[in-house]
Amino acid sequence: MKNVLLPQLENLDVEEYATEEIVPSADLSYQDILSMAMQREEKSFRFYSKIASESQDPEIKKLFLRLAAEEAFHKAHFEKLYDEVVLTEN
Repeated sequence: MKNVLLPQLENLDVEEYATEEIVPSADLSYQDILSMAMQREEKSFRFYSKIASESQDPEIKKLFLRLAAEEAFHKAHFEKLYDEVVLTEN
């Protein structure tokens, strides 16, 4: 079985500046939507990483490491959008 490594992505920690959880609604700004997406991707990443680290089954560990890696990519994508669109507008 091949080892699965989490990707080494630059973490801009943009979601760390959000002081409260954003609740979905029809009137969210683009900035709010990106912030909410980053928060959710980070939570999912931590959840999958925790399951992987606690699993004794190599196949389960591999699966959840892959899922965590996907969430890391998603979060990096949203951070890049936030940086390119929101931060450059402000």
